[in-house]
Amino acid sequence: MTVLFFYKNKGILIPVYFILCFIFSLIVFANLLRINAGFTSCIGFLLTAGWTYATRNDYYKNKEGVKVKVDIKNEFFWISMNIWYKIFLVGSLICFIIGIRQIFQ
Repeated sequence: MTVLFFYKNKGILIPVYFILCFIFSLIVFANLLRINAGFTSCIGFLLTAGWTYATRNDYYKNKEGVKVKVDIKNEFFWISMNIWYKIFLVGSLICFIIGIRQIFQ
């Protein structure tokens, strides 16, 4: 079985961020703090969105020590990291709504 990941540059980090943030939120929030699954997923999506947003651009320091942005395409499955963090924010909102519904049922 062959699994294909189409990515450019730092785009391969998207699934890594997703997996690490969800493992962290499952361990800390679901097991230790006993938060329901909807809110745990919401926190996982929020952490992934924040991490993706923080690392979406590449910079270098020039001779004067000024940080300069480098125009490099960071993509995963042909979707840029600027779009991925928005997708994770929408996922977080959906999971938040699911968590609220779980509380009031």
